[in-house]
Amino acid sequence: MFNKDFYPTPSSVFYMLVEGINAYSLNGNSILEPSAGKGDLVKQIERYVSSIRNVSIYMMENDLELRNILLGLETTATFIGSDFLEDDCYYKPDLIIMNPPFSNGDAHLLRAWDLVNGNGTIRCVLNAQTYDNQCTAKRKLLGSLIDEFGGVTHRGSWFKDAERKTDVECIIVTLTKPKETDDLDLDLSKLKKEGIKELLEDKNNELALKDSLGNKELFYKEAIKHFEECTKAYSRCVKAMNGVIISEYGKPKLEDYLGKGQSGYNAFIKCFNKNSWEGLMNESDFKHLLTAQVQKQFTESFSKQSALMFTKNNMMEMFSTLYANAGNILDSCILEVFDHFTKYHKENRVHVEGWKTNDVYKVNKKVIIPLSFSWSGLDWDCKNKLNDVDRALGYMVGKKVGDFVTVADELQSLIKAKANGTWGFSEFFKVKYYLKGTAHLEFRDILLWERFNCAASQLRGYPLPEATEVERRYKNSQKGLA
Repeated sequence: MFNKDFYPTPSSVFYMLVEGINAYSLNGNSILEPSAGKGDLVKQIERYVSSIRNVSIYMMENDLELRNILLGLETTATFIGSDFLEDDCYYKPDLIIMNPPFSNGDAHLLRAWDLVNGNGTIRCVLNAQTYDNQCTAKRKLLGSLIDEFGGVTHRGSWFKDAERKTDVECIIVTLTKPKETDDLDLDLSKLKKEGIKELLEDKNNELALKDSLGNKELFYKEAIKHFEECTKAYSRCVKAMNGVIISEYGKPKLEDYLGKGQSGYNAFIKCFNKNSWEGLMNESDFKHLLTAQVQKQFTESFSKQSALMFTKNNMMEMFSTLYANAGNILDSCILEVFDHFTKYHKENRVHVEGWKTNDVYKVNKKVIIPLSFSWSGLDWDCKNKLNDVDRALGYMVGKKVGDFVTVADELQSLIKAKANGTWGFSEFFKVKYYLKGTAHLEFRDILLWERFNCAASQLRGYPLPEATEVERRYKNSQKGLA
């Protein structure tokens, strides 16, 4: 069912992986599981830190079948990418817990070493031969890292009786990366907390005073130099973000993340990544196809998509998925409008004769729908629902919202002109409103009205008998025939 390297992590192995790690010490930390499989190790990590409020868990998985299982899990872990060896990963995890493929565990562990935060830890299940038989350049490099920065803590054939069985002898490797530091290499050995005051009182120690004051000057100059660098870097960062996110509203405020160390850095990556995906969707042509309900569903599923690294491959995959589902999205659009038109007034429905159930009906040529108002005219929710109507009909004639006068546009104009009860004209309807909170819509094109009903009825599962004739007339009208 799954690939040859898939060996889920038994709980006994998990406890060897976290041996000596106090769960409470992980508060404020980020944890990465880069070969998450179907989530066995991720779920064990979640349980281990369940009493800690502030822990971020990230996961990756390259196998498509396993990835689909992961995305369906109820988990607090965030899926951030597919291929651990190839995908860009800008997060800097404090702890990496991993059970990589036995066939190339060396490459996975070296990649983990590159990614883990300074002073961070890696715990890895590894095929023992990867360390014992250092016959390649990668294995030799990994062996030197293990010898210098960690060690082997356990050894055994732990998968003999596991969910997927193998006699491969394994080891647990622990690595701790040296702390990264940007400390200035300046000599303040003679400067104590009260050093300047004491040296001023000691009139015989002029040399020590000069050294201490010289150190003060050095730090002053360094501070100015680095502030200038920060200012330039800030401007460069903002300029780069402008190439990804057009709207000012969608850009992270850098000052919210600067000066907060590694947690601030990871928080910025998370926010910038999410906003970059949202900016891409707002910029694309897909947005005009999504009704309010579909947008809501898409937003719920998009929360997982927006955690993925913002790479060209991931962007192409998302658009491929949207293109593949475009037909279903637009069909949903038609059905939502059909339901919206028929649920408020009996006068909106025309019952279809000859059917066993009384629930089969078409939308009337003239419909009445409720309106809700705000200080500026129609409220936001009402506008969205009205725009859904135009999305559906626009889809049927090859036009999109924004290229014609919509029902919402025309009603706003009528409300502004205080034309209560007066007919106006949108692209597809005669429209009028009443202050009591209703709008009357009448289809301007009889053939479009018939095609809409035929399409909705077909999707509902009761194709109308006139559908073939309606489609013939539509095609003839496109050709200019009677």
